[in-house]
Amino acid sequence: MFRTKKDVDRHVQDVMRKLKSENERNLRCYNIAKLYFMLGEYELTRRYVSNYLTVREDSASAHKLLGQALENLGQKEKALAQYKCSLELESKQQDLVLKVCELLVDSEAPLDVGRARYWCERAEQLFPHHPTVFRLKEHLLTADGEEDAAELEALIASELTARPTDVSLRVRLLRLYLDTERLTDAYNHAVEVELRSMPCFRDQLQWYDCLIDVFETYQEENREKCNWEFHLHYVAVLERATCLSLQEHQAGVRRSIADCVQALFSFDKALHQASSLASPPSERELYQEFLKHARGQLCLHLATLVLKKAKKENGNWREACRVSSPLLLLALSSPIDMQSTWLLQATETRKKSVDLWAKEAAYRNSQAGHVLHSMVRERRSQFLDR
Repeated sequence: MFRTKKDVDRHVQDVMRKLKSENERNLRCYNIAKLYFMLGEYELTRRYVSNYLTVREDSASAHKLLGQALENLGQKEKALAQYKCSLELESKQQDLVLKVCELLVDSEAPLDVGRARYWCERAEQLFPHHPTVFRLKEHLLTADGEEDAAELEALIASELTARPTDVSLRVRLLRLYLDTERLTDAYNHAVEVELRSMPCFRDQLQWYDCLIDVFETYQEENREKCNWEFHLHYVAVLERATCLSLQEHQAGVRRSIADCVQALFSFDKALHQASSLASPPSERELYQEFLKHARGQLCLHLATLVLKKAKKENGNWREACRVSSPLLLLALSSPIDMQSTWLLQATETRKKSVDLWAKEAAYRNSQAGHVLHSMVRERRSQFLDR
């Protein structure tokens, strides 16, 4: 197995030295091109597979390899032509049908609507409700520069029927609502999805970034309607966005310390505002329990930020521990009484929310407790003196 470009170069020299005719050399170029492709040497891949195609123009696999090399070189229009040629020679390459659709969406050239619709229909037969097919359908709806909101909403609704847990689809629908100034629809849909507490959404920062835009836009236009319940949902969204921003390994997203500070500031500000609002007597215990939980989360996130900043910026770790330890103590809380009268009489939706808070509080107590225990173990006398 060849691990470096030098290894392949040496192998190519040995092979070519033994071959006498140009035709024989060109016939070996396909395998050589594959070796360079595996090493990410796309220009050399393009060069060698092009030589091979001079003697084997009807090779579907060679046209596909050339398309892959061109795509990686940023020549998407030429790559698209090679993929189409490969499919004409070998129509059973289902993965290439999706790749053609993907490049049609990403292409900067004017869209041939009729041709694009052909590929879209062909892909849909093979991969119904595939995200790439949806993107091409959406692209076709906006090909003339104008967006038909009703058709686009119907398309998204159809896709959501098949893929209800697709985060990008939900985000696209909320963005459509915002773009068409249907703020109430956006807010109601956001709250509806959040109340389901689906794991696939809880861990997606792009979802919470979108929710923040929805809540902030709704608040700007409907300030008089933003009661305690609005702020409960808004604070919960900001808390989750803060939590995800602070995570070390958030898939596809890396937030800076400044981003984390801004997220915490927004969360703190919204929580302060929510604390000044009164809920109806029938919801008083629920709201107070939520505020207590949110304050505990704020303390944990503040402590996490202090420690994260010291770690990333090679700061004073002892000072970071000194600052964060009181916050970790404040983050500790007694568990929610799941048998309290007000909770037993609550709706199933409320019970589900409280159950989520209880799980988050248990996690918070565990994390804060373990870190505090570690601090005490390392510097027992100094910690207790403080």
